[in-house]
Amino acid sequence: ELSTIVLAYYYFEKICCLDKIVKKNRKLIAATCLLLAAKYNESTLFQIQDIFLQKKFFKSIKEIFFIKKQMILKNEFHTFVLLDFNLNANLHDLNIHLNHFKNLIHFQFNSMLM
Repeated sequence: ELSTIVLAYYYFEKICCLDKIVKKNRKLIAATCLLLAAKYNESTLFQIQDIFLQKKFFKSIKEIFFIKKQMILKNEFHTFVLLDFNLNANLHDLNIHLNHFKNLIHFQFNSMLM
């Protein structure tokens, strides 16, 4: 879901502003931000009966970020601390990121058509 990706990007940007991201940990923090955003935004994904969706989620993260589920889960609390235990986002900031992603998707779609 696009709103989950935008929320994860927002979390990642907040942590970047704290100067806590280095080349060594950027993929782990990005993947963990995606996990936190999915838990916050798509709570049904992480209910017990949706084990299949959880496996698919972590498999996708492993394919994109090359990070195992165990590493992400170990880093989850640390990332939550960096976000000051606050997963709420400013709607104005989210709209800026959402418009950025919409423009990017629109540009890529139009590039494929040409």
